[in-house]
Order: sequence, then C-alpha cells, then structure tokens
Amino acid sequence: MHPGVREASVVGQPDQVYGELPTAFIVPPYMQLKGGVKFIEELPKNPRGKILRQPLKDMLKEL
Repeated sequence: MHPGVREASVVGQPDQVYGELPTAFIVPPYMQLKGGVKFIEELPKNPRGKILRQPLKDMLKEL
C-alpha cells in the first residue's frame, strides 16, 4: 500500500541451503528505480527504531 509501488509479488526462488528464498518483483509507477537496488544486512536505526537516512546516503558515497 505504498504510493510508489503500483504492484508487487513475492515468489520462492529455489535454494540448495534454505529450500527457497523470497524474491520480490515490484512495479513502481515512476522513476523505475534507476538508481538501482542495494542489499545490506540491516537498516541503520536510532534507539526508537526510526530508519536513519544519512548513513544510507553515506553508504552510497562508498560504493
């Protein structure tokens, strides 16, 4: 129910270790994620659980 996502679906991708791994297919109505997709172990958060965006932007500079 995000306004930036028109449709989404998740299916299991076969995996020898885990049996299946979830894989998402997403259709955004604009920008088409031209910046790409980055996979990280966990999102940086403050003590209250809010996602910290500046560390994510800093990670982009390191790539």
